[in-house]
Amino acid sequence: MRIVRLLMGSLLLAACASGGQAGSSTQPASSAGAGSQARVAEQVHSLEADPLQANAAQLRQRLFQYFVDSPDITIQVCSGALDPLARSRQNYSTEIFTQQLLSSGAFLIENPGMSRDQGAVHAAGVAGALKAYESILRAHPDARQPLLDELVQLRERGDMVAHVRSRMRC
Repeated sequence: MRIVRLLMGSLLLAACASGGQAGSSTQPASSAGAGSQARVAEQVHSLEADPLQANAAQLRQRLFQYFVDSPDITIQVCSGALDPLARSRQNYSTEIFTQQLLSSGAFLIENPGMSRDQGAVHAAGVAGALKAYESILRAHPDARQPLLDELVQLRERGDMVAHVRSRMRC
């Protein structure tokens, strides 16, 4: 488990190094308080909707750290549909890949009974990453990525979850 956390930490540091973009501000997640999990999920979804908001890199870092430190939520990092993004730094790949991890965590917060269904968790992460990708494209149409365009088409046909499950290796 420690290796997974270190891998996720490396990915997050790379995401944070890319810096934030202009947009709306969001307060950082807190790891304390009764409503913190709901607030964390809300912040993850705000990054899906606006991944280039002001302080986005810092918010990603804080959310990521929340999941690393959380004794109640374990995000299993699976290789699969978005693997090429982990090796790329072009067209917001790092932000989109990190969003997959964060969206998986939000899914676990919102669906605690689904933690054993890694296919559902991973598919929810990919769905969140696609939301972020589509938001980025609205601001930067030249940031297209064929892999993500294919996944968007699969989602629109209702085939994305099966596709993600078939490529998932945990």
